[in-house]
Amino acid sequence: MWKIPRKIIITSGVGEGGTALNAFDKALLDAGIGDLNLIRVTSVVPARARILRLKETGPLQIAPGTLVPAVYTFITSDNIGKTIGSAIAVGKPFVSERSGMIFEVSLVGSLDAARDIAERMVRESFQARGLEVGSITTEGSELVVSNGIGCVLSVVLMLP
Repeated sequence: MWKIPRKIIITSGVGEGGTALNAFDKALLDAGIGDLNLIRVTSVVPARARILRLKETGPLQIAPGTLVPAVYTFITSDNIGKTIGSAIAVGKPFVSERSGMIFEVSLVGSLDAARDIAERMVRESFQARGLEVGSITTEGSELVVSNGIGCVLSVVLMLP
């Protein structure tokens, strides 16, 4: 059965292609997770889980085709010249025995705008739970669509 995630891997990517699905695939490849099967899950970070950035840890040592729980967001656009952005924010509480939260957003607009919204959503979720924010880690991407269809995505992988 499922194990409690102990590693939260955060990554993002961009891609452009002839179809929305090809652009999405290229964004997954750019994020370093193009050969995994993502299983979309909701947004609770187990207490004491470590947050790592894929860009800092290097390639994952996971067999291609592995089913991996993930929180993710993406947006595609064929509007040449438009900026699209996505961001994901992982909040951990001040009290390490409590669980944290992940919020994600994709939009027509900048990475900064997406990041601001995702961070606000984390803060609101902590307030609703009566928790003090200890830290917020964000990751995201933006793209000015220039050729065909563009895609940006932001992902959190939840690994044992």
